[in-house]
Amino acid sequence: MKSNYRSSFTRNCLLIFALSLPAISNAATYYVDSDPAVGNDSNTGTSTTAPWKTLTKASAAILLPGDQLLFKRGGVWHGTLTLSSAGNSTSAVYVGAYGSTSAAKPTIHGDGATEATIFVANAASYLTLEGFSVTNYDGSDLHDGVEARRSGIQIGTWLGSQQNIQILNNEVSLVEGCSNSTSYLARGQTGSVGSNHQYANAGIFGYAKFSTNLLISGNLVHDCTAMGIGILANREEIAGVPVGQVTNPVIQDNAVNNVGADGILLVQGTNALI
Repeated sequence: MKSNYRSSFTRNCLLIFALSLPAISNAATYYVDSDPAVGNDSNTGTSTTAPWKTLTKASAAILLPGDQLLFKRGGVWHGTLTLSSAGNSTSAVYVGAYGSTSAAKPTIHGDGATEATIFVANAASYLTLEGFSVTNYDGSDLHDGVEARRSGIQIGTWLGSQQNIQILNNEVSLVEGCSNSTSYLARGQTGSVGSNHQYANAGIFGYAKFSTNLLISGNLVHDCTAMGIGILANREEIAGVPVGQVTNPVIQDNAVNNVGADGILLVQGTNALI
């Protein structure tokens, strides 16, 4: 009787243990290489020997929880990388680098032609962006062109609601954004002041209407005419109530130097750590 009990107990324990194990991961890893001899958007993208090539292809990728999108170190791209995918509380989406750690970070140049060189769209949540080098100016001189609403990395837009976005260990430089106050035109512009002012862009710029658990850590931001790091839910209130809110933001271990407006600015933050 005792033996049967132990046998039954053992079987039940094994069953409970098996049910408690996480499901076998079906997460995918996609690779992007700017080398035309290797990268090709017709490739599957699922191996280092058959990577995709362009930002357009990478931006169109539908990434599921646990998926990774990796760019070759030493590679150089021009344009905008848009990230719209969402992970979940147990499996984030990861966008980072692969290849020799002695090579340069994967580099994306916005060339002054885009509002954000890397744009983390409103739909994205539980997403980590790590290990890129980013610029956004016209390529001649940081101080001789027209200032405009430009950022290196932008997290969300005004109507967005995001959670658990992590921006880690990137280098953002040469961003020719607006450095003027809300009362003056940006350098080289004519017409209305509009939204082309220092609070509309930054090297790393967060602008989701509601943001929870945003982490910005280990980044180097330098030589930008705009702010270094600016996280603004909104600077306005309606009937004394904040329009947007940044909850539990952490901005830590970053280096910011030689920027044209605020070094680090957080607006409408609750339970914040800088």
